[in-house]
Amino acid sequence: MNPFQFLSQLKNLPRTSGDGVRLYMPLAPFDLSTAAGLGLTAATVPAIVASETNALVASCVAGQTACGTFSFIVPQHYDPTSDELKINVLAVSGGAADAPTLTCTAYRKRAGAALTAALTVVASAAIPLAAAKAAVRTISLNGNTLVAGDVVTINLVSAAHATDAVFISSVEVQFKSGIVATDPSIR
Repeated sequence: MNPFQFLSQLKNLPRTSGDGVRLYMPLAPFDLSTAAGLGLTAATVPAIVASETNALVASCVAGQTACGTFSFIVPQHYDPTSDELKINVLAVSGGAADAPTLTCTAYRKRAGAALTAALTVVASAAIPLAAAKAAVRTISLNGNTLVAGDVVTINLVSAAHATDAVFISSVEVQFKSGIVATDPSIR
């Protein structure tokens, strides 16, 4: 195969084997919505607020646990053999008292099927306190038998935090890709 035929030869790759590549889909705080689907504003819960003067973040105020909602369409090149899906969240506590973990409730909608019960989720480690600065915390949704075309609705949720807000600077969906569409007939 010469380099000029590389793209046309991708269609001949075998079905995914779990050895694909990890891809990332970034989301900004204003890409999140409330659980009711409303865009975040300064008046919603969670809210868009300024943090450290000039950064816009999704803020989950003390006493609230809803941190934002979004939907993810599983792409045609998703690798169902590895079935790897993770949510990476850049977050920090708004103060020095609360360092809750992050988790989510996630639901899958598939053509010809009813919405699933909550998918299996593994919560993140505790987010850092404000003095330690923001850090990425990962929520795992691995092993939920996702396939291309599934729509996954993800509601980010924090553990209880009675004193400090939780600030989310970014969300990133990480998944394993087989590079080409899993179904050879659509390549």
